[in-house]
Amino acid sequence: MQRGNNYTDDPVVNVKTDSKGAGAVLEPFLRGATGFTLTPSFADADFYIVEKTLWNDGHPAGDYAAATNIAHELGHVLDLLHTYSGGSETSKADSPDYMWDLFGKTFTGYDIVNWGKNPCESAIDKVTNNLMGGNQTSQYTSPLQTGKMHRALHIYNVKKYTDCLCDTKKKWIIGKDEVWDFPFKSYNPIIIGNGQKLTVACTLEMPDGCDIIVENGGTLVIAQTGIITGGCDKAWSGSLVIRKGAQFSVEPGGKYIMQDLSKLIME
Repeated sequence: MQRGNNYTDDPVVNVKTDSKGAGAVLEPFLRGATGFTLTPSFADADFYIVEKTLWNDGHPAGDYAAATNIAHELGHVLDLLHTYSGGSETSKADSPDYMWDLFGKTFTGYDIVNWGKNPCESAIDKVTNNLMGGNQTSQYTSPLQTGKMHRALHIYNVKKYTDCLCDTKKKWIIGKDEVWDFPFKSYNPIIIGNGQKLTVACTLEMPDGCDIIVENGGTLVIAQTGIITGGCDKAWSGSLVIRKGAQFSVEPGGKYIMQDLSKLIME
């Protein structure tokens, strides 16, 4: 995160000031709660959050505003968009990412409001306390927004900042034929059920303690572009269990990188 009272050129995050330096042109436009970050992607890129604001350092109100804005920018890192018009969440109700729990069945639009506006003053003015709404009460995320953030932690480059821990109490169940052709990080063991097929055509990260179990009648295929490895730049320490009656194949070019090959168990 970059923050400060003077703005200077930054070749890494591509921040440019005018030739006079010290943000002589930028400064008048960058007061209030404002900032930017990179949007998530499948590429293995780093994230930066830039606070483009002259905060009143040490003042509680300024610190609160800064914290609120940082949380808002972290929302962008986790694939959330604004709930108001202009770079906002999709307004197409037929989109799989449409936030119907925010906008209802028909999108009616939300405009950005004054920072100090109280969302509790009216139930019909479209002012909310949503984290991506852009005012001082930005705190709430809806269930669909929360689900979108969880998805980002699995498939986008923000996953590189998460711990490589496995929740063995919950299982990722493959209940239909699936092809994973996008980078994916699992935080749970993967179970491929009877009659189901999982084709791994991407880099699949399996954190420590996460196993893959192919049940009787299930199929696991590692395609030529597929790699199963551990998280956090480590080899996979879990087990690959192929039950009796299950099928497992690796196409030329595909691979699985395990710390201990004895954990490849063919029953």
